Amino acid sequence: MKSSTKQGIQTPRLPKNPTAATITTLEDHAEYVAVAVSGGELAKQVAASVIFEQGLLRRVNFTQSRLPKLRLLDVQLEACDLTGADAEQARLQRVTFNGCRLLGLQLVEVRCED
Repeated sequence: MKSSTKQGIQTPRLPKNPTAATITTLEDHAEYVAVAVSGGELAKQVAASVIFEQGLLRRVNFTQSRLPKLRLLDVQLEACDLTGADAEQARLQRVTFNGCRLLGLQLVEVRCED
């Protein structure tokens, strides 16, 4: 997989075989590394400092969730719903949003790279 586009923006560095995972609730300081989550229902969750690293999130519903200090590093989100979610002071590095719903997503004081 190419690590950058013509403009120099790097794409997420995803593992070849991520571990399939089911997440039913988010907790403070939870870490999810090299996982593939499909169809998760995480609406109205409240959790601080959650980390997703080298992950694929497909059709995950984060509607109206409060996730302060969320960290996404090398993550691809596909068809996820983040309507009304709040990710204050989030850090996003090499993240792609493909076909996601971001209506009303709050990204106050967010730090983004690539």
